[in-house]
Amino acid sequence: MNTKRGQGTYISVSPEGSLTKNILKLINIDANVKNLMGAREILEVGIAELAAEHADKGNLNAMLQSLIKLEESVRENDPVSSKYDLEFHLALAESSHNPILLKLSSALRSSMEEFFSEIDQTKKGVSCHWKVFKVIEKKDAVYASRAMRALLNMTEHEYLRQ
Repeated sequence: MNTKRGQGTYISVSPEGSLTKNILKLINIDANVKNLMGAREILEVGIAELAAEHADKGNLNAMLQSLIKLEESVRENDPVSSKYDLEFHLALAESSHNPILLKLSSALRSSMEEFFSEIDQTKKGVSCHWKVFKVIEKKDAVYASRAMRALLNMTEHEYLRQ
């Protein structure tokens, strides 16, 4: 709704921008780790299932390239490794071929960037990412959701351990 002084109140149609803007406001209000990880679990477990069902060769290649960069940056203790972690998760969301889930993932991006920059990327974390990728590549939705849940649980555990 738009209110213009002296002209009245009008209903404006901008669902994409409004949805993203409102989601971002909510995320920025309360982006503590438990809430972020809870939201990620609900969102990304489902995304992993859909990615296993719908990912095409281009999607798989995008995830593969981000994983290769993530693995290399972790091996070299590169401080920007979190960039490749985020890149993987966004490529995963694109693989779902669901534009609403992609928008929701993009809306979480700023909180995820902050969170990823605070945790150490580990070989164990890279290994969990590879497991997610491999089951998606095999088109196994059940194991994709389990692998994603395991990755998120490991990530939260590592964060709380620091």
